[in-house]
Amino acid sequence: MEISLENIHIFDERVSQKFRGFIESHKDEFNIDKSYKFKIIYNAESVLDYEEFNFENSIYKNVTLKFKSDNKKSTALSIQLEKCRDILKEYNIECYNLSIEGDCIDENKVIFTLEEDNSEPSYFGRGKKKGRSTVVMIMPNKKFTTDTISKFYNERMSELFNRFYECINMNSEIMCNILEVEHKDDINYIYREFCEQYHDWWFANENKSNELRDRLLNKTKLVLGIED
Repeated sequence: MEISLENIHIFDERVSQKFRGFIESHKDEFNIDKSYKFKIIYNAESVLDYEEFNFENSIYKNVTLKFKSDNKKSTALSIQLEKCRDILKEYNIECYNLSIEGDCIDENKVIFTLEEDNSEPSYFGRGKKKGRSTVVMIMPNKKFTTDTISKFYNERMSELFNRFYECINMNSEIMCNILEVEHKDDINYIYREFCEQYHDWWFANENKSNELRDRLLNKTKLVLGIED
């Protein structure tokens, strides 16, 4: 389900009001026994120029920061998302996955999307205090964020790959056997295959990191005929 608001800024106080009207008119289309993913998308460039969003009905003007380190724009985005989330709660529409993100769309346009959340739920606490975890994401500039993550990912995976590749004397045949792929004397091909199989390693916790390391070492021992 999607609604698009034309000619309105993401910081406009009418955003949540219009969203309420939409939910009110479509409330019978939601299943109260299911949970939904909720996303707000807006034009990322619209929050770059202070003069453009410091208008009369802007929620930005009334933002009060709790800490000096807080970002006023991110706080305003969070407030807008929270207002819409409260509206969903009023209509008994459960959402445990919410996000607001700036993207490359038409100027002063806001898009809401709601879809069934089929992901595996996670929980916190025990007994009567047990509750379902909620994921909330504030992404002022999706392209910048994804580019930055991609940069960190490639730096980390390249470091892991090069360190291991040097340990086997940069032997492409051995590396391909370890990865169980067709042998090609092409470092870019081998690196892509490595990333395909060990992509979780770049941001893994200690347990996952040890699991991936052991998997790689065990495959290496098998290929090289090394016994424990």
